[in-house]
Amino acid sequence: MKKIPELVFIFLLILSIWILGSSRTCESCHRIQEGNVSILPPPSPEPVPEPEAPQEREPVKVERPPKIQENITVLSGVFRKNLVMDRPAKIVGKNAKIIPQDPFLPAIMITSPGVEIYNLSLEFENVSGTEKPGAPGLLGIYVRTRGPVVISGITINGFPTGIIINFSSDITLSGISVNGTEWNGLFVLHSEKIKVSDSGFTGSAKASGVVLIDTNDSVFSATISSGNPGYGFYLERSYRNTFSGGSASKNGFGFFLVSSPENLIKDFTVFGNRAENIRLEESNHTVVLNSVLYGSKEENGIYLNESHHTVLSGLKIYGNRWNGIYVNSSTNVTIRSCKLFGNTPSGAYIYLSSDITLEGVESFENGWRGIFAERSSGIDITDSIIRNNPEGIYLGFVSSSSVTASKIESNSFYGVRVENSSGVVIHDNIIKNTTGNQWSTGIMFSGVSSSRVYRNDFLNNSRNALDDGANPWDSGSEGNYWDDFDTPEEGCSDTDGNGICDSPYPSVRDSFPLTSRIASVNSR
Repeated sequence: MKKIPELVFIFLLILSIWILGSSRTCESCHRIQEGNVSILPPPSPEPVPEPEAPQEREPVKVERPPKIQENITVLSGVFRKNLVMDRPAKIVGKNAKIIPQDPFLPAIMITSPGVEIYNLSLEFENVSGTEKPGAPGLLGIYVRTRGPVVISGITINGFPTGIIINFSSDITLSGISVNGTEWNGLFVLHSEKIKVSDSGFTGSAKASGVVLIDTNDSVFSATISSGNPGYGFYLERSYRNTFSGGSASKNGFGFFLVSSPENLIKDFTVFGNRAENIRLEESNHTVVLNSVLYGSKEENGIYLNESHHTVLSGLKIYGNRWNGIYVNSSTNVTIRSCKLFGNTPSGAYIYLSSDITLEGVESFENGWRGIFAERSSGIDITDSIIRNNPEGIYLGFVSSSSVTASKIESNSFYGVRVENSSGVVIHDNIIKNTTGNQWSTGIMFSGVSSSRVYRNDFLNNSRNALDDGANPWDSGSEGNYWDDFDTPEEGCSDTDGNGICDSPYPSVRDSFPLTSRIASVNSR
């Protein structure tokens, strides 16, 4: 019985020690109660040092807002902590800078909806070991939450990675500036409904400005990606995203889309990238509108590979080291109202493709050909102007194709050259001023069968036409107007006044040469 008081005494002693320990203030944690924001130092097996004296660090000023905004925390000065936003809160900076105390953790981690952060500067201070690529946590902001989350007016300098958004939705970024990263400026994966506006991602040392993987239904407006050796914008398996009113310049690639259908790029300026300004790989139903693409250092203005049902409209593509537009192994592509000039070698090159429509295209002053189609079918060129190229249009090994209602003029060697092809129809065009030398020819057929040429105006060419086959150069009732065969002195008499010369045109098989120019063609 005497042992019972001893057990009671021991129990009471242990209980008092536990109560005393739990009542102590945690000197290693700093919590801003107004904003429900945890600001946590890194875990360490070493004893936590005493806090710095106030005079040895820049002050952290916390101002109490009006009661109606009790969830706002206002920060000013330099803050050497890692912020963990795990509850709804709002932070507003006033000349505030965050320097992560633990560089291996994000400067700001957001895991809760209802978070808003405004007007902060995040700076990375390199310490021993943080230069190792791929180390965890080396980034400015990490977001993993189903929003809403708003991040605005943030500058991120020198971090290995700027922002990562992962398994998130309804995240809004505006006025973001990410500079001098080692890897990616913005990396978004497994997310949707990300909105980015008035932001810039520049100067990566080794990677890209913006990367989207498995990310859908997002909008980027007035966003700049520049000076990144990888990609300005890279999309992989990402659907229905819109990019408008921004620029991608001086990157490895401007845009690179892989297996990413139904995306829209509009009102963009894409220039000076080392490889393609825009490249689509297996990215169907992509639309590129009203944009300017120029000055690719080594490749094409825009390159489509196995990308079907694509629309390129209202583009100005010039000064690219290779072709303005290169379509490869693709079907149902529409190129509409585009200006292609100063590209080397061709304005547009179409290879191993089918059902390609070029409408309202102006292709001029390119290094070799205005439009070049090879080993393809269903190439339809209409209502276009092809001028001032060494060769206007070249069709080689093509079938079921046409050139209609177009003006083909002042090309040096050939207006239209067709070789080893069948089923080509050329009608209602103007072919003029093909005068580079005495052999320059308006339209030349070589190895061509089952094709037809009619209702064209041939004007002031060194040679109007050549054909080594038996193709008819008339419709069966109307041929072409030949400026060297329209008077009796040149061999054209019209005794019945029906507008058809009584004799065939001698150079090719036009049995119904016209005595005057065609009204619909002449109006252009």
